[in-house]
Order: sequence, then C-alpha cells, then structure tokens
Amino acid sequence: MGTINSISGGARKQTKTVTAGTSNKTVTPDEGYLLSSVTVAPTPTQNKSATPTTSTQTIKPDTNYHLGQVTVNAISTQTKTATVASTAQTIKPDSGKYLTGVTVNKLNVTKLHSSSGRTRTQSYTFTQAYTLVIVTVGGYGTNSITTGSGWTATHTENNSTNISQGWYKFNVAANEVLTMSLGDRNGLSIYGLK
Repeated sequence: MGTINSISGGARKQTKTVTAGTSNKTVTPDEGYLLSSVTVAPTPTQNKSATPTTSTQTIKPDTNYHLGQVTVNAISTQTKTATVASTAQTIKPDSGKYLTGVTVNKLNVTKLHSSSGRTRTQSYTFTQAYTLVIVTVGGYGTNSITTGSGWTATHTENNSTNISQGWYKFNVAANEVLTMSLGDRNGLSIYGLK
C-alpha cells in the first residue's frame, strides 16, 4: 500500500534547503504545501590574501561568504648603501620593497701634504680628483689662499700665541692648483677625501 504524502485539506508536505548566509532568512512553503523539514546549509567560507602597503586595508568576504582566513604576505625587503657626498641624498627603497637598513660608507681620508717652517708661499697640485679637500694651518701669522677658487673658510681662531685657520672645498679636480700665503713659522696640512 502506498504512502500518501498529504494532510487534511489536501495540502502536501515539502522539504526545503537554504544556506545560512549573513542575514536573517524566512523559509515558507510553496502555495498548497506545508513544510515537513528545512535543511540549513552552512555559509560557505573563502580564504583571502593581502600584501602590506603604506595604507590601511580592509579585508572583507565576497557576498554570501564568510572569511575562513586571511593570509598576509611577507614584505619584500632590501638594504642599500650610500657614500657621503657634497649634496644631500635621499635613500628610498625600490618599488614594492621596504628598507631594513642603509649602510653609509665612511669617508676615506688621506693626508696629501704637510709642511712646517718658514716657507711663506706654498703650492700644491692635486694629482687626482677628490670629493672633499680640507686644509688646516696653524702658527704665528695670518694665512690666505692666493690661487684657487671655491674654498670656504671653516674657522679662524686667534690667541696671543697661535692662529689656527681652516678651509674646505668639494669636488676638487685633478691637476687643480692650490697656492697659499702663510704666516711666519706656520704649519700646513692638506687632507683629501675620495
């Protein structure tokens, strides 16, 4: 004998299935039916990934999904090296990378020339180019640069027994000549920085 899937009044039973989703849902039978059961399926999940940037990111699931997990990719890093120069330098990472460190090379200082005694006029020819040259003079009289342009005085200190002076110049060319007029018994030192 067969099973009659109906109830009084002629209404038939039916089952329905819905997915939970992210909002409330009302399940109703079709016209002429009564619900015998409702199966609620879990909301599907999805995974997403993101890469760090310099701005805030909001990670959201797509419509009708829940986030299972968010994977944040590691940043790409690099280090850079710079050398002291006569002008300011801005050290930036390459596109899509972040700096973990900047190494600034030390200045390579070489003593190029020194003299002392009563030589009142001294001349020095630079045999190669230098990023920076520093000249210091100390003794009993005043000093001046007589040949050579672009030199900047760093200091002049004068007391009862000694006069100390200094000059510097960036980007000194090879074969450039520096001539100085020195005071009595003054000592001269010239330092080059590559």
